[in-house]
Parts: sequence; C-alpha cells; structure tokens
Amino acid sequence: MKLRIFALAAFMAGVLAADDPAGHYYLQNVREMGSELLLKPDGRFEFMLAYGAADYHAKGSWRHDHDVVILNSEDTNAPPFRLVRSLAGKETGFSCL
Repeated sequence: MKLRIFALAAFMAGVLAADDPAGHYYLQNVREMGSELLLKPDGRFEFMLAYGAADYHAKGSWRHDHDVVILNSEDTNAPPFRLVRSLAGKETGFSCL
C-alpha cells in the first residue's frame, strides 16, 4: 500500500505543475517497477502499477481543484489474486526428482 501511495505521489508532483493536467504520465528512474497514469480530457483516468509479480490497475474519474488533482476510482471488489486451479492429493511430505 505504501508503495502505491509513493508511486501516485510521484505522478501527482508532475501533474500539479501543469495548468491542464490531462495527459499521459510515466514513473521514471525506478528499478524493477513500472507505472502509468492517463488523465483523459473527458475527466476519466486509468492507472497501472507493476512491481514484481504484483500488478494493480484502477480507473475512474478525476478533477482538478486549485493545485490538487483528485482521483475517484471505481470499486471493482475484485481480489488482487485469483486461484486458477487446486488439486487434492494423498501424498505427504516432499519428493525429490
């Protein structure tokens, strides 16, 4: 969570310097991590953060209020990970090949 807040804060520093913050923002100079924020002129946004095996994304609406950009994300109630397959077995312990 702290990592996502840091990444979003880094984006917002660049956004606040502009009169019209709509545009495409990239996280730069951070190793093993990628992130993008797209502020569309119609008031919608898309956000993506990839760090190792964890990928997060959000979308919703945004507005510019004085020196602040406010993001309102849509709640998907989806868990960050999904179990694809699980099999029950009778084996115990470890086996070596």
